[in-house]
Amino acid sequence: MAETSAAKTVVPKAEYLAELLADHSVAHLVAPLVASMVAQRADMTAGSTAGLMVASLAGQKAEQKAVDLAVNLAVRRAGRSAALMAAVLAELTVVLKVVPMA
Repeated sequence: MAETSAAKTVVPKAEYLAELLADHSVAHLVAPLVASMVAQRADMTAGSTAGLMVASLAGQKAEQKAVDLAVNLAVRRAGRSAALMAAVLAELTVVLKVVPMA
């Protein structure tokens, strides 16, 4: 049941990242990265065919959840300032360990 445990710990992190997003276009860029992270974590923990299946399902769920939450939040928080978006992108850069493009 290690694969289920990994999916349970990583999917809430994906949902947290989605809640940080206030722009639908950013969600489409981040969601595949989040899904990939979920799949890799579950695969490394499980190391089995069942783990690969759980990783795939968890990744799909995380990607869809991230996009859905980001769209809903973008509609509700349309008045957010550019400074908040910059802070969100900075947080994502740290969390996802993405090297910002110059």
